[in-house]
Amino acid sequence: MCRAERDKAAAYLGFLREYWKWLQKRGHADDNPWSGQELPEQSRRDRSAERDGGKRPYTDEEAATLLYGPVSDLMRPPPSLYLTDLMYIAALSGMRLEEICQLRVADCKGGTFAIHEGKTDNARRTVPIHPDLTGIISRRTKNNPDDAYLIDGLPDIPTSRDSRSDPASKAFSRYRRKMKVDERPNDKAKSNVDFHSFRRWFIRKARDAMQEPNAGFSAWTIADVVGHDDEGVKNLFKLTMSHYPGASSDNAKRALVRAVKLPT
Repeated sequence: MCRAERDKAAAYLGFLREYWKWLQKRGHADDNPWSGQELPEQSRRDRSAERDGGKRPYTDEEAATLLYGPVSDLMRPPPSLYLTDLMYIAALSGMRLEEICQLRVADCKGGTFAIHEGKTDNARRTVPIHPDLTGIISRRTKNNPDDAYLIDGLPDIPTSRDSRSDPASKAFSRYRRKMKVDERPNDKAKSNVDFHSFRRWFIRKARDAMQEPNAGFSAWTIADVVGHDDEGVKNLFKLTMSHYPGASSDNAKRALVRAVKLPT
């Protein structure tokens, strides 16, 4: 049991104890079966166990395998009609899957993606459209009304959930496994690579490009483009800067996005 699973189990156990106390106080139960119950001692890690580094970016080879894979041969419509475009947009923008699936035609004009809401307050931002995405965006917006979704083919959101990207996420997982891009050390339930690994890959490539002479952008720009202030990135930078100079310029954002190159 990993630490996150153990913490969740401990929280459930605490809830059950308190719930039974509530039942006892109101005369609905005599004994509290959860009193004195403890989680079993955590066993020492087997020295022969695989090293588990947790969630990570794709390697360039893995990204290329997925981006250039035979989606139309392995998947049926409608996923086969949108998965490739989804992967390209994620790899060249750093956007989250739900952010991409919420884009409308009107949000993709003027050379930028306009993200109005998302996982955090900082998700509201603009992201320059990478030159390698102009063909995809042109094809998906041509002759479509402004309120049409950029990524069509996804079913309407049922009342049981509030995210539009769930079907796309499941379809991508099936495709990824068919392409044998997976990492489950010690047979863990969830893979260390997923759709979000494209976002991690984008950030890693931007970080590497930032080290080049005359990169034209800074670590602040990476935080602005991916909307990461919620994860403490800008607070960390403030330790070495006396004053935040404001949002990154459009030129810096464009320089960052253009610096990310697709794997060969």
